[in-house]
Amino acid sequence: NEDVINNKPNPEPYLICMDYFKVKKNNAVIYEDSLVGIESALASGANLIKIKNRNDLNLNQILKAIKILGVSHD
Repeated sequence: NEDVINNKPNPEPYLICMDYFKVKKNNAVIYEDSLVGIESALASGANLIKIKNRNDLNLNQILKAIKILGVSHD
């Protein structure tokens, strides 16, 4: 949050990150567990996967993201 003017729920943190890594919004997946984070992620235009908390981020969640993006992981 030190690299942005507007923190969450503004989408600026995610937009700056996507721009820095040159990732298109439709190719980005954001995992969020907080209401302000979810609002920020949705406003960014990226794909959102809601999780209960950071411990909920696991291989199944990552495979879910791969499926959303239509990437083969075989």
